Amino acid sequence: MYDLVSELQERSEELDKRIGTLEDKLDSVTGSLQALPCLISQAISQQQQDFLDGFMHRFRPASLGSERSERSERSWTSTRRRRSPSTAPHTSSDSG
Repeated sequence: MYDLVSELQERSEELDKRIGTLEDKLDSVTGSLQALPCLISQAISQQQQDFLDGFMHRFRPASLGSERSERSERSWTSTRRRRSPSTAPHTSSDSG
């Protein structure tokens, strides 16, 4: 009988330790989940900024003061707008 009580007590202590460990892990996961929206927002903002910076550097003329470069950029932009299928009105010739 004593052995049975002793074994039950040992198992109870082991379960208490495991429960404590699980509670600690759960608290850690909860903290991480609560921080996640802010981290996602920061990551998206950084990616947007990096994208815009890269986009501006790629399409910015080499000499910003040059009237020719500005005219060329305007021409490219207007040509790009005219050829964009997403903004062009649908016509019967577009369908094939």
